[in-house]
Amino acid sequence: MSELTARLVKLGRDLGLEGPELRAFVKEERDREEKREAQERQGKKEAQERQEKKEAQKRQEKKEAQERQEKKEAQERQEKREEQERKDQLELEKLKLQAEIENAKSLHSKKDSSTSDWIAKIPRMNPFSEAKGDTMDAFLFRFEMLVKAHNWPEDKKFLALSNLLTGESLKVLQTLSVELQTYACLKQALLKKFLCTAADYNVKFRTAVPTNTEDADAFISRLETVSDKWLELSNIKKGDFEGLRDLIFRDQIYASLHKELVMFLKERSPISVKEVRN
Repeated sequence: MSELTARLVKLGRDLGLEGPELRAFVKEERDREEKREAQERQGKKEAQERQEKKEAQKRQEKKEAQERQEKKEAQERQEKREEQERKDQLELEKLKLQAEIENAKSLHSKKDSSTSDWIAKIPRMNPFSEAKGDTMDAFLFRFEMLVKAHNWPEDKKFLALSNLLTGESLKVLQTLSVELQTYACLKQALLKKFLCTAADYNVKFRTAVPTNTEDADAFISRLETVSDKWLELSNIKKGDFEGLRDLIFRDQIYASLHKELVMFLKERSPISVKEVRN
């Protein structure tokens, strides 16, 4: 007889139970006690499982947080490397441009500016290459500085620029009809293709946000550069308050109208609020 059964028998007899009544009492109480013990064991097991699950979840969260931190640090390192590479490339292009301008001036001082030998006066310039990080507006700026420094004939600029185009930029040249094969038309088509128009710089200015690697000075300097390009391509000269006011008004008008109406207006290239109103 187990200790539990002995206790229940004694308890039943103390209550005055005998025979079948005592056996029924003992069985009922023993079943109740065994059920209580089973529930208690189950409760402890579930509590232990919850605790183990909680600890496993904490370990997983800690692991994910560490992975996120490592990923963030790796991304920041990558951005710093890319920013440094851009700065190095910009400095290299600046030095190269200065050398080419000096070379152009030197050649120009030794030779006359006749059309017959203009090709000999053109300093070497690498073709436009998106793969190497070239941007179309910077490329054209460099090209025009060389044109100015070397005094190239105006009617030769189209051919000179054509010889420097590759890839997508060369496709732009191929789309120009014969009557549009001028330097001005080619430049406009290239700027539009590579999102370097006044409208594109307006969008870049309005949507600019600091990158993870930019401090206040770098971000503001980038904003100034983008805004200057927007004004330059909008034919607004520095100090032209009325022109700037008119440009801001037009921009606000476009931002307030239905996009189909804006498209209709822009297709007609209005250059003032008065033309927009008309």
